[in-house]
Amino acid sequence: MNIIVHMPQTAEGNEKLQKEAARLRAELIIGEINKREMSLTQKEQLLERVIGKLSPP
Repeated sequence: MNIIVHMPQTAEGNEKLQKEAARLRAELIIGEINKREMSLTQKEQLLERVIGKLSPP
């Protein structure tokens, strides 16, 4: 299978792509956390830890 990727040609297009990728990653992470059998408080704490690990120093 061959896949052709057309990257954005402008800074605005690149920013839009980065934001969309971040949104998709966030949805995936939140979905995986919500699947876990734990309290809402535990889920919130887990999400905070994930955010801390992904945030730049």
